[in-house]
Amino acid sequence: MVRNAARDMNVFGDRNFRLVVFVLLGCVLLVGWYAHTDGFALGLRIATDGFSVLEVLEARANPDGFARDFPGGARLTTANSLTIYLYFLIQDLTGLDGLRILYLMIMAELVTLLVGAWILWAALVAQFDRAVGTDPVQFKLAFVWIALLLVVSNLQRANMANFGFPFFHGQFYGFADGFRLAALGLALRQQWARAAIVFAICFSIHPIKAVVGISMAGAFAVFVWRSLVSTRVIIAALLAGCVCGTWYWFQLRSDGAPVPLNDFVAYTRTLQSHWYPVDLRLFDELHLRGLSPFSAVLVASVLALAQPGWQPLARRQLLFGLAALLVLVVFGLYVSVDQSSAALIRVSLVRASTLITLLAPFLLVAGVLLAWKRGNWVVAAGLIAFSMASFSFGSGLVNLSLVFVLGLATFHLATRNGFDVPLLAAVVAGTGALLWVTINTNLSLDSVEVAGSAVVFFGVFALLFAVTERFRPTAMAWIITFAAIGGGVLYANDKATQARWSHPVAAAYREAQLWAKENTAHDALFMVDPCRTYGWRDFSGRPSIGTIREWYMTSWIYIDRFDLLQKGRAYAKSLGFDMEPFRNEPFGTPRICDAARKLYYDPTLAGQRRIAADHDVDFFMLEKAFADDWIAQMSARFAFENEHFAIIAATRLD
Repeated sequence: MVRNAARDMNVFGDRNFRLVVFVLLGCVLLVGWYAHTDGFALGLRIATDGFSVLEVLEARANPDGFARDFPGGARLTTANSLTIYLYFLIQDLTGLDGLRILYLMIMAELVTLLVGAWILWAALVAQFDRAVGTDPVQFKLAFVWIALLLVVSNLQRANMANFGFPFFHGQFYGFADGFRLAALGLALRQQWARAAIVFAICFSIHPIKAVVGISMAGAFAVFVWRSLVSTRVIIAALLAGCVCGTWYWFQLRSDGAPVPLNDFVAYTRTLQSHWYPVDLRLFDELHLRGLSPFSAVLVASVLALAQPGWQPLARRQLLFGLAALLVLVVFGLYVSVDQSSAALIRVSLVRASTLITLLAPFLLVAGVLLAWKRGNWVVAAGLIAFSMASFSFGSGLVNLSLVFVLGLATFHLATRNGFDVPLLAAVVAGTGALLWVTINTNLSLDSVEVAGSAVVFFGVFALLFAVTERFRPTAMAWIITFAAIGGGVLYANDKATQARWSHPVAAAYREAQLWAKENTAHDALFMVDPCRTYGWRDFSGRPSIGTIREWYMTSWIYIDRFDLLQKGRAYAKSLGFDMEPFRNEPFGTPRICDAARKLYYDPTLAGQRRIAADHDVDFFMLEKAFADDWIAQMSARFAFENEHFAIIAATRLD
């Protein structure tokens, strides 16, 4: 009965309207492509930030030169994803340069995500009661809303692991999310054999995302465990297990000596961005990047599941799945505070919160439709207003108001017969979170008020629901669609505009890299500013001795090689930099950079001379912004110079 519900509801009829939906989804893809390539200026971002697949392709083209490279982390992580072989295949077949392939792969990443999302959405629609009724226009346009919320909104940013999703870089995040969404959709339909195979593919792209997704699918299975007892499912599970085990053994396992736990914790706490949420102050001063928006999204999702119209089994499965993910989040938080296992810290189970925020668009939109069908315009308008607020790129997290959604959930509890225990628990937890941040932070009125945009949206949509429902219900679906498209376009433009502030420096840095590729030996070894993130190898195609972040974290965090930490320490010692005073210092990067740059931009260039002598470095990159006035006096000694950067050969240091 469940399997045929979508067909019975005629959700996927009418060929002409289907074409309209595909055109709208094409527009979503184009807007997302524009947003996540920084307004089609992707090369400038990569030149500055690095950590891209281009570095892998450059190393593949220049293996002898990169034998001298200090592995900063990009190749060691990107090369472990199945998607890297697509790059190799496309490049070998077409001869395209890496940047053009990357643009194509980002579009493929977006398409993969939306295909997986479509599979999950169809499965969720199949979980609605037959009594809900049907409107093909609503259900199809609702997927366009979901696509926009997934691709060009801040909704996924409201997680407890400080991940800036949505983020598409053509490597693994969007691909893995697409596959695990599809697998969860198959699991809801009890197609376990197919789900197992899809999860295995997901594991080969991003193991941790797959493991978190499997945890939720396991929660689904608790209620229908008999459906797993079949020869087909067992064989598929064994095959999937063999694929995952083989991939881990040959791609992910490290043979080197592990980094000592005290060093692992000390340096990652200082330089990390995701693994220690308490250190990142996501529960107090920076709660608007963590606890508050995540709590709001969670309460809103449970409110959506509380709407009448879900089949009881599906509602229990989804609620239990969210609970299972919350258990992982809590355990991940404990691990990050306990700090007794490098392996568990590395897995970062707090990132289970990113699956909750990834699923939120589906649940919220489903809740809108179900509340709408019951004539509950207040909840429908409130959930739409809450979702629409997430299209604000700059202040979207503030606009995901915990106060607003708690009020909406309380209204629902007060106006229905009987208590909804999961929703009541979510309201209590959300209220507790609000009290926590109020007591433990200097909370301004601006940060706790019901966000103005959400209130305005709520009033407008409530009025429109009342008017259109009386005259032409389908019109409301179109109004929401075009409002969401407008919000997505604004988000994309804001994101691209924000990136443009760095274009002059990025263009100058890329120019320096291209000069190095054209004018230096294939194995010329470079050193760049020690506080650069990762960018250098991606366009230069030349090896680097790395930076402080690479020496003391990203070269060994995922492959656990103590020899790389030791090598990084040797580089730091030659520069004269001592990392030990900064151990276990969250947010220590500014002080680290002050100390390192003071050494690197010493007018005597003593640190560079020591590094050249100790490690046979051929060229040094200098950033004029940190070199004061003395750099102008050295212009005649530079091998390369532009407005922002200069390169000096080791032979010209004296």
